[in-house]
Amino acid sequence: MNDNKFDFLIVGTGYSESILSSALSSAGYKCLHIDKNDYYGDNWATLPITELDSSTIKINNLKNPNKFLISRHPSVILTERGKPNQLDTILKSSVFNYLSFKLVDSLIHYNDGEFTQIPKSKQEVFKSTISLKDKRMLMKLLQWIASREFLKEGMLVLQESNTT
Repeated sequence: MNDNKFDFLIVGTGYSESILSSALSSAGYKCLHIDKNDYYGDNWATLPITELDSSTIKINNLKNPNKFLISRHPSVILTERGKPNQLDTILKSSVFNYLSFKLVDSLIHYNDGEFTQIPKSKQEVFKSTISLKDKRMLMKLLQWIASREFLKEGMLVLQESNTT
């Protein structure tokens, strides 16, 4: 096969583009997969904290700044046994060869120049400095997630805020 001929040109290395490129390649098509960035993943990329705007984030005090990675598009894959889901698509497209999955160690929110660790257990909620009202709401959310009620059909509804 001629190395200068391709069946498909895929521009961007985001999630959708990578799955498409992998699926087409698995089906026997020759794909050229390019990106304008010097890293893979487009808006889904996870970057070292040192690559972020240092005028906004104070990284000088960190002992090992390369230990911290910032996800540009954090995501969680929710699955229910026996139902088609995002994980099935990942497996069928062979894109899993280029992905890694990891349990979340901690969640940190960045707002107005400050990093705040988000509590993820009952103990962490009550030790945190968030308001009692927020603690109550967070505990309800954690209990709801632990009950797996959100996996029941029709329970998980995402809404876009109408506030401007």
